Amino acid sequence: MHSRGFTIIELLVSLTILLVLFSVVIPSITKYQGAGRQEALDIEYSTISTSTVAYIVDNGTLPATAEILFERGYLQSQPVLADYTISKDGSVTQVPK
Repeated sequence: MHSRGFTIIELLVSLTILLVLFSVVIPSITKYQGAGRQEALDIEYSTISTSTVAYIVDNGTLPATAEILFERGYLQSQPVLADYTISKDGSVTQVPK
């Protein structure tokens, strides 16, 4: 008689191989995901800093918040990765959400 299907041993070996592969791949993915988020935060911070300087040059005063930069057209979108405060000397501080 020919059996149709897989034995329990074959299924367990296949499952074990898959679990070993996933245990290697998943930490790599999460590592790059964290690095990508940090890169996005750095870019957003740089954009807000540059927009703040442009606002100061155009208006002669500091913007009260980063949202004002968006409302006045200095940013294409509102900051989403962190909250930002602008100090009296014009420096921008990043507060992750």
